[in-house]
Parts: sequence; C-alpha cells; structure tokens
Amino acid sequence: MDIRQKKKFFYSQNSLKTFLECPKKFKYRYIEGISWSRSDDLVKEAIEDGETLHSVAERYFLGIEDDFYYKNRDKTMIWMENLKKAFPLKTEDIYRCEYEIRQRKEGINMMARYDLINFKFTGEIEIFDWKTNKTEFDKKVVEDSLQTKIYLFLLTENLNLFNINYFKFKNISMTYWQVKFPHSPIKIEYSSQSHNDNKAYIKNLIETIDSYDFENCKKVPIKSCNFCEFSSICKD
Repeated sequence: MDIRQKKKFFYSQNSLKTFLECPKKFKYRYIEGISWSRSDDLVKEAIEDGETLHSVAERYFLGIEDDFYYKNRDKTMIWMENLKKAFPLKTEDIYRCEYEIRQRKEGINMMARYDLINFKFTGEIEIFDWKTNKTEFDKKVVEDSLQTKIYLFLLTENLNLFNINYFKFKNISMTYWQVKFPHSPIKIEYSSQSHNDNKAYIKNLIETIDSYDFENCKKVPIKSCNFCEFSSICKD
C-alpha cells in the first residue's frame, strides 16, 4: 500500500528532504518501504556522537545529576561542560526535551521531534537543536533550511498544546548549537511573514508529493548518488 494513503503517516523533515533530494530515493524508502543502514565507521561514529549528545542534553535539562552517559569519556565530558556553560538552568523556565508534535490540518500532515523547547519566564519560546557536525554552519544556509521552516512553523501552529493561546512572533526563535563550535550558536528569529511563507511552502511541497507519479519517476543525478543506500539497485 502506498504510504501516502496510510492514515497514520505523517510527513517529517527527513521524508520531505528525501523527496527534494531525489524523488526516486523517496520512492524506494517511503513508497516501497525498502531501507537499510550504512555500516561504515564514519557513519557509525556520527550516529553515536549524535545519540550521546542528545542523551546527555536531555538528562541535563531534566535535572538528572549523574554521569551515566559521559562517564570516562573525555570528549563527551567536555561537551557536557560546554553545554552547562552555554545554557545554565533557570528554575523559572520550563523545558520540554525530545518533544514530539504531530498535526493533521489544512492539508498539512506533519510531525517533528524537538531536541528542546525552552519556555522562558520572560515569555520567549526558543527551540534548540543540537548538532555534532564537523564544519561550522553558515547562518544564511541554516535560516533557509527545511528543518528551520518546519520546526518553527509546526511549533507555532500548535502552541495550544502548551496552553498558549496568545503569543508574539518576535518572541519565538530557533537556535542551532554545534557542540564542536560551542561559542557560535546560530539563532533564527521568527515573524508572521516567515510563518505565512513557511506554511505555503510546506503545504505546496506536501501537495506535490501527494500527487507525484512515482511509477514513472527517474533518479536525479547528484553528487551523493555514489553514497546513496539505493545506488546498487537504482539503474535509471
């Protein structure tokens, strides 16, 4: 069964990004349900770093004082100290870690999992996303990224989940924090115009995928083709 027709299916950042990269890759992964993971050491290391950072950050913001995840690991102990210095806990703030939001409305069936949503006592609402990339982000690129559009849009559309019925767009933002560049967080401000633009963009992208003819789609030759998990079966 075409996954697009399943009632429980929600588009995510990854699925939309996959379609934008290559519709045929989307077909293999989401229409035909074919998937496997790469096993090379670099990928394994990146996955392990990401999981470790998210785990220690979650425990920190939940106030769990232990060294379970970073005991005897010099690298992650340094990461944790940098995290504490960059974001000291405030008892007046409310933290929602690894929080998932799903919605079905106005043709936008979407979900996203947030590393951290910080509801500040001052009224500001800030999304945080933890990154372990080895190269420093460019603010303009991050600001225009699909993740930024989705995360800011989806949270703003669903603030009622947190009993927030009134807000100011200028009080909502998203910050990317790269653990390997702890002194250079990238903060993206939001606005009503950005929200309307994001809504139109996301809705149009989902409508495009919903009506796309995957039976006759061709792969889009890109630099990452040789590294794609489907390269051995993708012939046209």
